[in-house]
Amino acid sequence: MSNISTLDKKLAFSKWVEYLYKILVFDNNNCVVDEIKFTIDYGSVSIDSSSNTRRTYSFTMFPITMFPIGDKMTPSERARMWMNKKTMLQIGLKTPRMSEYKWYNEGCFIVTDTNSSISVDSNSLTINCGDLWNRLDGTQNGQLSALTTTIPAYEETDDGTPLVYNTIRDSLVSTITQLGGIKDYIVDDIGESKGLEEFNKDYMSYRASHPYWNCVPYDLEFSVGDNVSSMITDITELYPNFDSAFDENGIFITRLTPSCKEDNIIITNDDIKNCLVSESISTDYSNVRNVVHVWGETFDVDFYSEDVTNSNSIYTVNMKAYHKDYSNGDLIAIKIPDTNSSTQYINVNNLGDIQIYDENTDKPLDANYLPAGKVYVFKFRKTYQNKTWIKRFYAQGAWQAHALSALVDGSVSSDQYTCADGTVTTKYTKKYFQDKYNVDTVSLKIIKDSPFTVQRLGEERLDVKSGDVYENISSDSLALERAEYELFVDARLTDNISIEIGRLIPWLKEYMKVSYAKIGESEIKQYITDKITLNLTDGTTSITMHTFYPLYEE
Repeated sequence: MSNISTLDKKLAFSKWVEYLYKILVFDNNNCVVDEIKFTIDYGSVSIDSSSNTRRTYSFTMFPITMFPIGDKMTPSERARMWMNKKTMLQIGLKTPRMSEYKWYNEGCFIVTDTNSSISVDSNSLTINCGDLWNRLDGTQNGQLSALTTTIPAYEETDDGTPLVYNTIRDSLVSTITQLGGIKDYIVDDIGESKGLEEFNKDYMSYRASHPYWNCVPYDLEFSVGDNVSSMITDITELYPNFDSAFDENGIFITRLTPSCKEDNIIITNDDIKNCLVSESISTDYSNVRNVVHVWGETFDVDFYSEDVTNSNSIYTVNMKAYHKDYSNGDLIAIKIPDTNSSTQYINVNNLGDIQIYDENTDKPLDANYLPAGKVYVFKFRKTYQNKTWIKRFYAQGAWQAHALSALVDGSVSSDQYTCADGTVTTKYTKKYFQDKYNVDTVSLKIIKDSPFTVQRLGEERLDVKSGDVYENISSDSLALERAEYELFVDARLTDNISIEIGRLIPWLKEYMKVSYAKIGESEIKQYITDKITLNLTDGTTSITMHTFYPLYEE
């Protein structure tokens, strides 16, 4: 949610407004040690939600505040004093009725390069800056000095017994504070989607029954050549949809990518149309994908057996090498003799009947989920609840984790498709995608208005994700989360538009909601801001924004 006031909007959209700019320079104790107010001959400030270096600026300035008496340094020499210091850019707006400027923070920055020009009449300074991410990615700092830096999944006793599991959030906070030197931060919980309020209304119950939902799933290792930035990326990409960057106040923030579902419209269609300069719609259809198939980890199972029978909805499994009792976290793979019922159990070596649950829904596995003849992987988990041990087997998926998500408009085709088992199904149904791509875990994202659905384009444009970060996806449910996120990037974010308006809007940020009707169209749609450029030279604002669709769907 935004706290943009009526005054803020009046100032930004006023026809008569004066602009002034200010740079504050901070020491290591976050105290202001220098301040320059200036006008601008040329320059711009940019925000890009797709980049970790979220904010940048470049301009030529003419100082109007006098330097301290006796200070004979040139602007360039003075700027060099800022090289290791944090600077903040502010934009001031003033109307004829106001006695003073109202200042807006545009971000905290690090000077990357400068150039000065001195004449009889004036001194000018050209300066280029990137935000504080430059202290993390190796531009100015952030390189790892140790041969190997490890974030363990858990701390263990001398005999190797897991003692304390490390949460992802705590691991990230330790990384940014100890290795990145970051003091001001807001870091949300990172973990399984079912443990997050945005995805699950009953998320607290899920957390109670899944105590490791937000823990580091495996040891993360980094070596010389890596930097703090790459560590942050690897940690946050353990689960999709998380965004890390510095905000306009220089605070490091990691959070779920904002849904904006409940947000107010910050700039209306009327606001824009009163000062619209241009509109641009350009879509690179060659990069649009509406079907995403994610291949994850090939399971390194603990035990495997093909000696399996099924009777009374119980898979009776013989495993000669298995423990004398069920052990928490065990991964077992069995060859499915018959498709499962809605109340299917596993019994290994007569150790007791344990019901099978769906990893994705945390409910008993739906009937006919496990096809006969295929090898599936299950994880044993036990949790202590209300003075009782709850024991379950969770279906992880086929031997290699994989899932698929498709963008559809909800309709089906009149065309028929012959499945691998000889049955005939209608195109664009869930079974159609399951059989065609040989994947059991499938979600259909229904967005009727999207121009990129398989029905609207008349074809399936497949994006296969595998290797690299995808190799760490350890279940079909996690693969599905990733597939849905990649589909959002491949299709929904591509449905965008760029506009230029004849006003400078210093309070506009990424992930703000805007309403707008395209030129020649009457329908007003909602958009979310992605990229913003404040053109300080001519006092205009360029905005690239994507069509608003609900990001998190229960």
